Amino acid sequence: MGFTPSTIKEKLARPLIELEGELACSRCPLYEQRIERGEIVVLSEGSLDADIMFIGEGPNANEAKNGHPFLGAAGNNLDLLLAFAKVNRNRVIVANMVQCAPWRYRDLINKWEIGKPKKKENIDECSPWLDYKIMTSKVTLIVPLGTTALKKFLPTTIGKAHGRVFEIEYTPNKIEDLNLPPGTPTSKKLLIMPQYHPAITVNDPKKREIIARDYASINDAANRLVEPPPIEKYTIVKTQDDWDALDREIRAAKRFCFDYETTGLDYQVDWAVGIAFSTDGETGWYIPTFDDWFDRHKVIEWMAGYLEDPEYEVIAHNANFEFHITNTELGRTANTTNYKDTMIEYYLLESEWIGLKDVALRVLHIRMTQIMEFIGKKKDQHRTMLDASRENLEGVGMYACADAAITMKLHFIAEERLHAGGVVDD
Repeated sequence: MGFTPSTIKEKLARPLIELEGELACSRCPLYEQRIERGEIVVLSEGSLDADIMFIGEGPNANEAKNGHPFLGAAGNNLDLLLAFAKVNRNRVIVANMVQCAPWRYRDLINKWEIGKPKKKENIDECSPWLDYKIMTSKVTLIVPLGTTALKKFLPTTIGKAHGRVFEIEYTPNKIEDLNLPPGTPTSKKLLIMPQYHPAITVNDPKKREIIARDYASINDAANRLVEPPPIEKYTIVKTQDDWDALDREIRAAKRFCFDYETTGLDYQVDWAVGIAFSTDGETGWYIPTFDDWFDRHKVIEWMAGYLEDPEYEVIAHNANFEFHITNTELGRTANTTNYKDTMIEYYLLESEWIGLKDVALRVLHIRMTQIMEFIGKKKDQHRTMLDASRENLEGVGMYACADAAITMKLHFIAEERLHAGGVVDD
């Protein structure tokens, strides 16, 4: 069953909190239609002890008539998804960006219908009610359902961000309007995990598998903050002894992930300033190959011996680029047959092409350093990883090791899921 009045009382300890004037709100023009239609302000519902808040766009006609959010098909789907994700409903608050049904008159069809709430007229005016509950509850994980709710917290779309976990410091725009209890902080660290709205499957059944996968990780996301990579296990290779230690590790594991740091993205003219390796997803090694460090041709020839040995499993993310760089440096095509590309693996799992940093956030809840921190953003990008390496070898080395180690860890997870789903054979 959905979030009906009976389940609210039994499961969610309704009411959440009712602010003075909330049920008689007239902050935006939507209240006029509410009064004319005899509808009810649809309050957020749940317990102040809840740590997860689902935020939709606005109530539909049925919800506005009954005064409860997420009734009908959307509520039923949310119930099922929460059960699938093993999330107890006592941990959940359900809310909307606006608390009145956003009726709109459409001249072309000569009728009233539920539309999207307008940001300035409706959402901004309604936000203090929602912000008060975010700031005074124990909520640490916000699950925006759809792009409208997502944009309250992040300037992106649900298609790009669904299933990923973002960590933000949230400060309400109209903090002075909230009248927070004395001692309540004016900002709050939140995890944001955008999801498709459960009702989308009614019109787009193909989204069911994606939604199921995304919702399955909600419980895990609620139980931990976004973490940085474990750089204490990373090593910059500075001596022949270090290189020999890496060589022994690769020989023992019979597998490795590799990732280049290059002067640019044109494999015909750009070259490797360093190569990162990982064999277990935990440790990382970085061999600098610029200036007076190690000879890159010698390093790549050494690596090619393992690339071309079918006994060794080779892992990379977007392996096409890595192999182009390798082939250009070798002056020949490396004969590699036993390799896996995590970009392809996650395409098979997620049905979309996903960059390494996004997969790490979505699957591991690890926020990786972006390359722009070293070379700047595209519009004012005048530096290369060579410049960054000369200035900050330690920082570049840790960044590169994280790329290799996280890629390897993601491969282990993808491989297990692909085998379990029968996508690949043992």
